Amino acid sequence: MEIDMSKQQANMLGLTTRSDGLRIPLIEIILDELTYYRKILPRFLQIFNDPKWKLEIIVQYLLKYTAKPVRTRRSNGPSEDSTFLGVLKSFSDSSSVRSIIKKLNVEVIQLLLAHAFLAYMSLTSQQHLPGMPGCNEAVIDSLSLVEISKNVAAAFNSLREADKKIQISSLGKEALFTATMIISTS
Repeated sequence: MEIDMSKQQANMLGLTTRSDGLRIPLIEIILDELTYYRKILPRFLQIFNDPKWKLEIIVQYLLKYTAKPVRTRRSNGPSEDSTFLGVLKSFSDSSSVRSIIKKLNVEVIQLLLAHAFLAYMSLTSQQHLPGMPGCNEAVIDSLSLVEISKNVAAAFNSLREADKKIQISSLGKEALFTATMIISTS
């Protein structure tokens, strides 16, 4: 996955040629498998423990099911919509939430949001440890953990409003509790 990211960055800078060949990025292969075999998603998220790549995979997975903004030729660079914050903002619109619920079920959305939040928290705690190298800025938003926590809580509230019969999973409750504790201590 590191090779795929470096090739993508080189491609964006115009440093690749045809002789570099075509290669399907590993993240796309993983996303395809998780999309077609949705039953393995909970187990995959439980076993996969690299927070940087876990967050990237979850964000890309959720981006498949969220509304895409209209892009022009001038906006070919990375957008804010492809970050964790961009995904969380897509849960602020009630019609967008209902659309996502139709494509994915509520349990899967809760699972993805909870694992993404836990991965984000893990990445931010790693950044504050002395001697740890900085993480990829494309994965981590420049916002504080408090703002992300507010957006996670808002996303769960939007799910509740869209589906009145929702049963929050235990992992969802844990993520929601953690988010509200972070908000209340700030």
